[in-house]
Amino acid sequence: MTVLTKIEICPFVQDPVDTCYCYNLTSRHVNSAIHYCGNHYIDCEIYKKRISGKDKPSGKRSGHGIMS
Repeated sequence: MTVLTKIEICPFVQDPVDTCYCYNLTSRHVNSAIHYCGNHYIDCEIYKKRISGKDKPSGKRSGHGIMS
């Protein structure tokens, strides 16, 4: 059993792109949002695209993220 000692959240949760699991959170994406937006964001393909500069926020946000 793995015990987390430190909880980290994806740095992009505060400013997600439209494709982020946390952006339009529905029951369909809850498991992925918990997994990838939490401690495993480094494994997330959306995160990898974002840090490479291939996916940028549109600037249009209506407060649909996990954290506002």
